[in-house]
Amino acid sequence: MISLPHRTVFVHIPKCGGQSIEAAFCEDLGLDWARHRHLLLMFERPENGGWGGSVNRLAHLPARDYVDHDYLPRGLWETFFTFSTVRNPFARLESLYFYSRANKRADFEAFVNRMVPRRIANEMYRPQSTFLTDAEGEVLVSRIYRLETLSRDWSDIRRRAGLSTDLPHKNRSTRAPLEWTDRMRDIAREVYADDFTLLAYDPETGAPMGDALPSGAGPATAGVPSHGPG
Repeated sequence: MISLPHRTVFVHIPKCGGQSIEAAFCEDLGLDWARHRHLLLMFERPENGGWGGSVNRLAHLPARDYVDHDYLPRGLWETFFTFSTVRNPFARLESLYFYSRANKRADFEAFVNRMVPRRIANEMYRPQSTFLTDAEGEVLVSRIYRLETLSRDWSDIRRRAGLSTDLPHKNRSTRAPLEWTDRMRDIAREVYADDFTLLAYDPETGAPMGDALPSGAGPATAGVPSHGPG
């Protein structure tokens, strides 16, 4: 998502609370959700096609592709507030299971053991770290926030982006806990090893390990006023 009025880029990792964040930027600009394509550039893709040669919108676009595929000049990327949200990899897999409707064809154990390793190249399933880093593994966004503490951290995002809106809660749901076997956890740790390491989640429990998260080059704040309606 690119919001030029806020001088902000949000790298939306699937199943990490991104729709709520995009909705907040829409509201601040006086747009409703039906018109949020203006923030996602859902019109024409660059000539070189973007991620996988087929990207024509910014939803779920990795950070490196914003510049590499000419969605935003490098000079602007380096001066914009760029951020993303991440999540406990175990919890993200549970959310992907319900989202994919795989539970209509397979139970959770079969989904993790057989389907996830085969789908790892799909944008919905690829590791969170691949959305945030360049080819050398360097973090490209200026700030990373945890979904687990997003309500607490929202005031920081508002300040840096010049937002005036509260954080809405889209796609929130309550589900029964899912059961994990040792083998399932081993598969998740292997497939998402870089996420546990880079994003500091405990590979045994999935709990955040401290508040410190990596950050890349870029301004601490976009330095812009609020852009709410009126």
